[in-house]
Amino acid sequence: MKVFNVTGDFLDPAGAKTQTQDFTFNNAPILELKDVGTAAEIFAIRERNFDDKARLEREIKARPDAELQMAPAGLPNRHMASCTMYSQSAYRFGEHVCKYALFPTGELQRELASSREAEIGGDSAPEQHSQWLRGFFARHAGEYDFRVQLLASSVEEQSVEDASMEWDEEKYPFETVARITIPAGQDSFDAARRTFWEDRMKLNVWYGLEEHRPLGSVNRLRRAVYQTSVEERQKMNAVEVHAVSSVDQIP
Repeated sequence: MKVFNVTGDFLDPAGAKTQTQDFTFNNAPILELKDVGTAAEIFAIRERNFDDKARLEREIKARPDAELQMAPAGLPNRHMASCTMYSQSAYRFGEHVCKYALFPTGELQRELASSREAEIGGDSAPEQHSQWLRGFFARHAGEYDFRVQLLASSVEEQSVEDASMEWDEEKYPFETVARITIPAGQDSFDAARRTFWEDRMKLNVWYGLEEHRPLGSVNRLRRAVYQTSVEERQKMNAVEVHAVSSVDQIP
């Protein structure tokens, strides 16, 4: 998610130039790549087994943290408009520390969370998630609460460095700080928009505000990885990646 017209003290000149704040999300509350060392090991396994899914799975399952690494495969495979989307890692929230999340609140979105017809099965199309999302936003608005879960105890219970530790939602509940509506009537997979997003757009949480500083070893790794990724994408795709400062620049 990219927020425009942001003011404040930025972490990087790139953010100050565009006056934007980026937020990234995943439909899992924790990140199995819990620290820099684990991330490096898993990336190496994925690289050497890129074309051999069976061998990749064997290597992962042989690790002492195999249950953690296989956790994403256990997530409900359902309509993405019904999923809660999490930051996974910790961030500054002004004078506080938090994890943040988008909770779907639209009536249809909540219905999709329990609908058997909105589950991916063996006979689903390879592009099923994309097809469902495109159809949903063409006809319906997406409604979300933006909520924060504050660090209110100790890092032993709410670790900042270990992104694989889930913060107990009963003890440390998420609190709504904003509401977001994605208007209906949009073609989310329009060719021009898709190409712009894949080839010319960039998101980087390290371009944002000091008061939303990314925290923990995984986020420190992202600072280098995201920049390197953009540079490689420009070189491999022979395109210029844009520093988007207005929604009007997006097709």
